[in-house]
This record gives sequence, C-alpha cells and structure tokens, in this order.
Amino acid sequence: QTATLTISAAKLLELHGAGSTSVDFECKILVGSTPTSVTATQTISIYSPSASIATPAADAFTVLDHVISCTLTGIPAQGISVAWDPYSTTATHFDKNDGTLSGTSQTATLTISA
Repeated sequence: QTATLTISAAKLLELHGAGSTSVDFECKILVGSTPTSVTATQTISIYSPSASIATPAADAFTVLDHVISCTLTGIPAQGISVAWDPYSTTATHFDKNDGTLSGTSQTATLTISA
C-alpha cells in the first residue's frame, strides 16, 4: 500500500510565511493485535526565491562600462542560467555572469560595454 500526501504551493507559502523553513511530515500506521506504531518521516526544506537589484535606476554613460548586479535569494541550488532582458548572445557589448551560489544566495551580473 502506498499513501500519498500532496502539499499545495499555497500551503507551502503559508508554512513559510509562518516562519517555517523546514517541516517534518510523518506517515504512521498501527499494526498487530497489540498495536505497534510503524512510522516514516520526511523533512522538506521550504525556499521562497526572490530577486533584487540594489539600484533599480541609474545613469549610464556611453563612454563607460556599466554593471548591473542582481541578487537572487532563497534558492536551494546554483541557478542554471540567469536570464536578462534585453540581452543578446550575439551582441558583443553584453557580458553576463551567473555568479556562484553562497548559502541560498547568488549574485548575477550583466556588464554593458561602452
């Protein structure tokens, strides 16, 4: 017999909003004539990803390179690739760096060459 518990994204958000970063879920049955408890537990970590740019508006000069940093927080693993818009893989004036995961944060940068 397989029992399944489905946890909605809304419930995970509710648990995270209440201050939980991890939750233990226990599956339990009673067996035998003298009931014996048989259990299994799974702990899940709850992440709530967000992104922020420290300076959302800035002046850029055509004779100087400009760097934009975006900090991603609440992520459980290294981001595969950070998307920037507008960005072109064929444009020579864009250089993107996805950054490295540190704890649950990662800072990505986009350099726009003069």
